[in-house]
Amino acid sequence: MEIEKIFCELDGKPSFGRIWGSVILMIYFLFAGFIVYTKADLPDIPPILAGIVVGLYGLNKIATAIIERGKKEGEKNVESPVEIS
Repeated sequence: MEIEKIFCELDGKPSFGRIWGSVILMIYFLFAGFIVYTKADLPDIPPILAGIVVGLYGLNKIATAIIERGKKEGEKNVESPVEIS
């Protein structure tokens, strides 16, 4: 599997939630590694960080669902045009 495909939706467009979620996690891992190296202590995952990652993922899924529903509604309107007299 290619790395680019991990960060993209099924239609090939980049996923905001996946990209930023990964960036936030990488920053946390670097910070946690720094704490382990300097203090010899393993930090907990802050609830705010977990909330941000879950929130970004949820926002992405909601936006995708709205877009797909809009496409379906648009196709429905095209298939059965309304006659104006």
